Amino acid sequence: MIHEYAIEPHLVANAGSLARFRFWSLEFGLGTPRIMAQLPKKKNWRRLVFQAMNSNTGDVERTRVEALIGHLTSSSSCRETAVYDGALPWIDNALSEHARQPFRAILAAEDRAGFPAIIVAEPLERVYESESWQVKRSICVPRNADSMAAAVEVMLACCRVAIFVDSHFGPENPRHRRPMEKFFAAMRSRDDRLMHRLEICTGSSATLDFLEQEFRDRLARHLSPGTKLILKKLTQQDTGEKIHNRYIITELGGVQFGTGMDDGKKGENDDVNLMDIDQYLQRWDQYCDREKFAFDCEEVEIEI
Repeated sequence: MIHEYAIEPHLVANAGSLARFRFWSLEFGLGTPRIMAQLPKKKNWRRLVFQAMNSNTGDVERTRVEALIGHLTSSSSCRETAVYDGALPWIDNALSEHARQPFRAILAAEDRAGFPAIIVAEPLERVYESESWQVKRSICVPRNADSMAAAVEVMLACCRVAIFVDSHFGPENPRHRRPMEKFFAAMRSRDDRLMHRLEICTGSSATLDFLEQEFRDRLARHLSPGTKLILKKLTQQDTGEKIHNRYIITELGGVQFGTGMDDGKKGENDDVNLMDIDQYLQRWDQYCDREKFAFDCEEVEIEI
């Protein structure tokens, strides 16, 4: 659903034309199935872009490149354990990191024989020829915990903020616990980083005290020590939004599960859809923005 790409700074440095600016802006970022992996970390990647920029770049083109840097890095993944050697060319570092933890692809200005992970993006039209560029916004998955988690694995492995919304979620129910355990495992699949923000929103009729105790007894052990999770019990406001749809919302994008985030019977499938930018922003406001929150809410913080 959401995939990581390493982008050679040289490509962005040369993206000052309107056509190139539009390409990178529309193909990456919130509401799209592609995010940039920071390589090296954001500040140093930005510096490499400016170093690669032609000294004759005009003011308008430079402004576009600066805007593009902001766009790409604002919803990018940060690989905490990646090693970047500034004495080596960017492409060598990208290939080394790909061997350690694969990207969907590496976007580079030139090809290198024997490395199929590279997509040559000069000219830009060449990217469409690559199978690694072709990604889906919607998929149909079996309603079992492994398949459901696999659909969102990259997003959860990369994010630092995750808000789970399921109107019927109850930690006392095995059918809800099994997928949530796999979602939590996906968040820990690359490192044991602590999430900046982790929440579960439910419309369960059970009391908050009951939900908290069940979570502590049955699910807390699947999170890294030191994690703080906020469990929210939502109630619909008069003339307000109904608590029904199921979402996973992160700072990198969001998805909707059509049937639910509980597992089902053998033979059952569900549609998982990536939210477009307008839908994402609306649901972020309703479920994640503390000033625009759309529901009455009881909540408790659970520290692992």
